[in-house]
Amino acid sequence: MQDLTRVVRILSNGLDISDRSAQSLYIQAQEILNLGDPITSTRLIEQGLLSGWQSMWAGEALELLAELYESPDNFQELSAYEALVAEHPENGSVHFMHGMALFEIGQLQEAILNFEYAIQYGLKVQTTYISRGLAKQGLGIYFMQVAADVKAAIELNPENLAYRSILASVYLEGGVPEAALTEINTALKLGPDDPELYVNRSRIYSVLDQTDQALVDADAALSLKPGLAIALAARGSIFLLIS
Repeated sequence: MQDLTRVVRILSNGLDISDRSAQSLYIQAQEILNLGDPITSTRLIEQGLLSGWQSMWAGEALELLAELYESPDNFQELSAYEALVAEHPENGSVHFMHGMALFEIGQLQEAILNFEYAIQYGLKVQTTYISRGLAKQGLGIYFMQVAADVKAAIELNPENLAYRSILASVYLEGGVPEAALTEINTALKLGPDDPELYVNRSRIYSVLDQTDQALVDADAALSLKPGLAIALAARGSIFLLIS
């Protein structure tokens, strides 16, 4: 707890921490997050990325930052990110931060523009591509453009189950369930014990009118995680189709 108190005091006093290496700030952020302070952890990662966004560890830092940004409480005011962009116009991570803040408040077109700037300035990492793809999906942009971004993220991290599941859902929503099935099958080869993947494949089989297979997958999900709500819902939907 002393470490947490010390870092909070440094930040609240506005002291210059730029003399620390960017990577050490990221390591400190992980420690602070483990101590239960996601807001301070977020600020530390942001600070580190201001100077070290082209470092080897930056991709990992962005992944953690994206996870932290899933909570609206971890963002600064939008004006703070606008100021950072004005101060560091060619820093890809700053455009990513700004894009995520815009994404959070539903300004998706502006978010996409910032993600594109991030990529233009060299932040060609999986987190940037997947974020741009999700923003495009939110705007209802043609599904193949969304899929292209998700596939770019997968190329950088082929074993990421979440990305493959997202791609399957993009194909399913785009009206190509066969392609969705191919992606979810690949994901299941990588993660055969993930119950949510079986639920996702169950939904795809339902769209393909293969209700027997859909029921098998819903039951497989429940055997892996009894009582899983989305699996129970999938199972109920299948019986409605059968009846």
